[in-house]
Amino acid sequence: MQALNNAVDDYYELYNTIPQNIDELVEKLNYLDESDIKDEARGEKIEYKIFGEKAYELCANFNLSNKDNKDNYYRAWKHDAGYQ
Repeated sequence: MQALNNAVDDYYELYNTIPQNIDELVEKLNYLDESDIKDEARGEKIEYKIFGEKAYELCANFNLSNKDNKDNYYRAWKHDAGYQ
């Protein structure tokens, strides 16, 4: 998720817009591959939803919650188990 989020930010810096879908993101940024756009737990493609000119959301199904994790890396990515 973090790699995908960073890629969308990179795309925006290059093209001054967010990509219309994940496939466009992978096509135009040569450092992404299929493993970057799939959730690790289920192997399903991470959902990318556009909500405006600069607003988007990344969604996936998580096996576990990480809300009890004290690691600072996950602070911005807290989620429950299930579709988030």
